[in-house]
Amino acid sequence: MKRSSSGTVKLGLLQSSCSPDPAANLKKTLALAELAAKQGAKIICTQELFRSEYFCQAEDHKYFQLAEPIPGPSTAAFQKLAGTHP
Repeated sequence: MKRSSSGTVKLGLLQSSCSPDPAANLKKTLALAELAAKQGAKIICTQELFRSEYFCQAEDHKYFQLAEPIPGPSTAAFQKLAGTHP
């Protein structure tokens, strides 16, 4: 990882609202990550649940459908983004 001349590494901390649409949430988070990278962030942290609304207040098995494999669609999208910002 390249460091600035001051020896610091710039972080991008992402936080946003989410909709019920996981694909739209991923697109929004990728756009925020792109913006952070263009502003010099070398490490980008998303919020814990960026692909869905917060569902942890009640146990409902329908939310199991939100799980994805690793590697999977989200990791592939972020790998592609990372490849454009060495």
